[in-house]
Amino acid sequence: MIQSVDALRRYCEAGECHTQDQELNAVCSKGWKSIKGWKYRVMEHGAIALALLIFLGRFKKILCYLIVPLPNLPVDWKNDPDFLSRIGAVIPCHMSADEIEVTVRSILRHLPPQNIVVVDNANKPWPPDNTKDMVHKVHPQIQYVYVPIGLKTLAIWTGIQCFPDHVEYIMHVDDDTQLPENMVFDEGHFKDPTVSEVAYGIVARRGNTLQDCVGFIFKMNTQNGVFNNATSGTVLWAPGIIGLVRRHVFTTVLKDHLFLPFGEDCYHGFLQLMNGYKIVREARSYVITYAPPVFSTVCGSSVREQGYGAATLWKQRALRWMVTRLRRGPWMALLMFTYQGGSVWKNVWFRINEFDKLARNVMALLAPLILARTACDIVFSSERVAVVVLICLLMAMNYCVSVLQFFILNYLCWCHRPDYQVELTTVLFMPVVRLFLAVCQMTGHALCLLYWMPFVPTRVWSFTHGQASRQVWV
Repeated sequence: MIQSVDALRRYCEAGECHTQDQELNAVCSKGWKSIKGWKYRVMEHGAIALALLIFLGRFKKILCYLIVPLPNLPVDWKNDPDFLSRIGAVIPCHMSADEIEVTVRSILRHLPPQNIVVVDNANKPWPPDNTKDMVHKVHPQIQYVYVPIGLKTLAIWTGIQCFPDHVEYIMHVDDDTQLPENMVFDEGHFKDPTVSEVAYGIVARRGNTLQDCVGFIFKMNTQNGVFNNATSGTVLWAPGIIGLVRRHVFTTVLKDHLFLPFGEDCYHGFLQLMNGYKIVREARSYVITYAPPVFSTVCGSSVREQGYGAATLWKQRALRWMVTRLRRGPWMALLMFTYQGGSVWKNVWFRINEFDKLARNVMALLAPLILARTACDIVFSSERVAVVVLICLLMAMNYCVSVLQFFILNYLCWCHRPDYQVELTTVLFMPVVRLFLAVCQMTGHALCLLYWMPFVPTRVWSFTHGQASRQVWV
């Protein structure tokens, strides 16, 4: 033990303190290297595991689609005139003078004019354009209604009240959507009293490669819906682009709707399932709709006033469609515990199918943290080159696996449906679009968490109870 200054000086001159420090540093250095080695072993093994999960996850769906393929195109299908006479089409729209005519004429091929209601809506006391003139130009018996509140769900709710009593089914159609001549209206879907709505296939209007990729995603959603029908008996919702639903069910669930600016189709779909109904996917025919031609305004110019101006994929997805996913997460979790499909098989498959969606939501919520940690490794780590190389390898592997998946889907699973197949350039560009949509989903989750949930309240019962529920604006 050192008891004086002289003893301390002699101790230091002998170098014993330095020897002990060096021994301590050697032990610490060895421990730190061990920790770093453990860290990168975990990263290496984690990367391998992640690659295997991506590979298995991609091709699990391909196997499922081969087992449950898309139905063939109908050859001699004819729609029942009596069934068509009991269908009413409601078309919510905004600034639609340039596109509404094509949409209405395509519906008029199947339904009588008195069964079509166009509901214009905007946050103005008077209609902002001449949509009414364009509608009456097509046929004077088509009803036009104006709602001075810009809200799609309210427009649909208002339109439902305008139909005569003989209308038993409501077809909600977006104002930029076109029905084909061979559209299949099959009342047989509704012979099951638990089926409340039919969701149709959707494709995008042909344009550039980005629009073709969006159409490819729509087609994959249709294929996934066919598989869900065969396993769990239902899909979660019919896209707002088009759906055919029982009128009394639609009226019932809309009374409890959240009436938020976006995601109206998801919520009235969930409400149907919570009330014990099912939604089936009709894939023998599909409608054609609009898809943005550019990723964002940074990539090119795209101006569109119709539909509140969703001119870019970024604005349509990150700022609109995907700001509701996190908010409806508790609804999906509730359905996981409460949904009854009618058999053990369907109940199990419903939970398998929906667990995947919940997991994707969680990953999109956590992804920014993972990306931030990766960025720190690149900036501050002495092994930044290894980290960058690892990330590049993972991205290259993901691209190759994705292209292989889309190639098999397009050329093998859909070989009997050439109307669904896309060009090779679309297959090669699809992974880029999917990556962009993943960024959109992360952004949408963040916006939902930071803005939409705390600052945009729901409007349950605001329009569906009391005097407001009976008011129709003209």
